[in-house]
Amino acid sequence: MKTNKIKTAGMIALLVAVIITIAIFGFSCVGGMAPIGWSGGAVSGDMLFVGSLEGRLVSVNMTDQSILRADMLQLPQQSGLFGCSAVSGCAGGTSRVSIYSTPAVSGDLVYVAGYNGKIYAYKSSNLAQRWIFPREGYLQAFVGGMVITDNKLIIGCSDGNVYSLDATTGDLLYQYKTEDKIWGTPTVDGDTVYIGSFDKNLYALNVADLSLKWKFTSEGSIIAKPLVVNGTIYIGSFDRNLYALNAADGTLKWKFMAQNWFWSQPVLVGDTL
Repeated sequence: MKTNKIKTAGMIALLVAVIITIAIFGFSCVGGMAPIGWSGGAVSGDMLFVGSLEGRLVSVNMTDQSILRADMLQLPQQSGLFGCSAVSGCAGGTSRVSIYSTPAVSGDLVYVAGYNGKIYAYKSSNLAQRWIFPREGYLQAFVGGMVITDNKLIIGCSDGNVYSLDATTGDLLYQYKTEDKIWGTPTVDGDTVYIGSFDKNLYALNVADLSLKWKFTSEGSIIAKPLVVNGTIYIGSFDRNLYALNAADGTLKWKFMAQNWFWSQPVLVGDTL
């Protein structure tokens, strides 16, 4: 029985990997556009949502493999910007926008943040657009993913701000300014959101209003997603250290020095990190 479960899980993982590959690469190189940008996938029920290389949110039904695509994200054309392709500018003086941020799903909405500095909400059933933030203009690039909690969408931006939006309407609720850009994805545990910044700090903020609880300063930029388990935060830094911190106050429990930078979230299996 256990072997069958493992095989089933393996087949599901393989199917998801294949579908993500089709979704990302199957629609790139359209109209001569250079394939740039990447996105992780989000699964809700039998639906997979992923950002494609051409700058679209794509939904894939994992049962029948039917595919829907949202409108392409765009930005007023500017040559030479990392993450924006001006190889084949769209009509009207716009460029295709990359999606690095992994989509998030909550209720009947799916959310994606673009490198053009906008966040989009779509109906998950048909990818009809529900709202855009900001309504006018653009922020700086979104690279990391987002988290949805208590009907709040929380995300970090390259402008150094952590933003909290009403997940239903897209209205800005709160923001917190760090001292450098943010490329990491936040983690929520209870009433606290944890997020790293290029300013070398890990921040613990109140989910309710993004007020600061504490911050921990490392010797390098932090873009990895924090892992929180049983009151301990595990976070890697560009200073090559993996830190274990007390979640309550950010005090150091221990650290481990590796041979290179930490880019990704740690994984804890049993007592092995």
